[in-house]
Formats: sequence, C-alpha cells, structure tokens
Amino acid sequence: MARHARATGVDVSVEVTGTRLRLVVADNGCGIDPAVTRRSGLANLQHRAEELGGSFSLRPNEPTGTIVEWTVPLPTTP
Repeated sequence: MARHARATGVDVSVEVTGTRLRLVVADNGCGIDPAVTRRSGLANLQHRAEELGGSFSLRPNEPTGTIVEWTVPLPTTP
C-alpha cells in the first residue's frame, strides 16, 4: 500500500479470536482514485477472503489514505 499510495505511515493490526482472523492495514497516503479500474491485487485479496468464507473491505481513511480490512474464519478443531 505505501508504495502505491505515497504514504508516510502505515498501521497494521492483527486480531485473532477463537473463530476468526482479522487483518487491518491503514495508511495516510493519497487514497485510491475511483477512476482506476485495474486493481488485480485488491481483487485477489477479495477473492481469497470470499473463498475462505470471509470478507474484504476497502474504505477511505480520514483525513487521507485507505483502510483495507481482511477477515476470515479460522478452522474449527474437533
């Protein structure tokens, strides 16, 4: 994210509960230009999350930047 966004700061958080893994990456860069339609890396993240029964979101960070959230369920152990 930092390379494409020209960010000077990036926060990464990982949360693991008994049932899920949640990864959040937030930067203070220029954000994502809505006019850009080719986002194969982001599409891949979304596809992988959905394939595992999870979710992917991309939203603006205030006052500038982007927040990416990737959540997947953890396997249950018998």
